[in-house]
Amino acid sequence: MDAAYLTGWEGLVQMKQEQDENLPEQEAYIRYMEEFSATDLTHDPDDEDEDIECISPD
Repeated sequence: MDAAYLTGWEGLVQMKQEQDENLPEQEAYIRYMEEFSATDLTHDPDDEDEDIECISPD
């Protein structure tokens, strides 16, 4: 990885790019990324907040 690390969304984009260039697909931690506007989202007040789980094959 580069010596200069970014944070936030830019850091995730950089990390995904570096893993795609340097790791076999089966070892990729970030499989898919998509950017969309928060104004495009709708919120259902009946929806429960859920945790996001990161799962590794190891």
